[in-house]
Amino acid sequence: MKPILSLILFLFVSSLNAEEISGVWATGKHNTLVEIDTHKQPIVGKVVKTDAEKGEIGTVILKEFSKVNDSWHVTIFAPERDKHFPAVLTTNGDVLEIEVDAGFFTKDVEWQRQIITNKN
Repeated sequence: MKPILSLILFLFVSSLNAEEISGVWATGKHNTLVEIDTHKQPIVGKVVKTDAEKGEIGTVILKEFSKVNDSWHVTIFAPERDKHFPAVLTTNGDVLEIEVDAGFFTKDVEWQRQIITNKN
């Protein structure tokens, strides 16, 4: 009986951690909002709003999600450079901390969680 309870507890805690990144995030650039939905597979982060010249609603910005301890390893798309980079996502309350590996250097970015009451 204990192994079953342990498995249920593990799955419950894992699903809570996954939901921490679920939501709509403001990137801080060009009035862009990215939505991450951990209930859909594969997990992706898509642009749901933007004023960027090269931006397009529905563009996948985050993909290839892999949970590692308290972080998510992903691939992030940089539309300004038209390139993909490896990145690590960590939540800190309503802040999504993103560490982007851009080759010889890393760049730290923070996105702010948005509370969306009506998607229309």
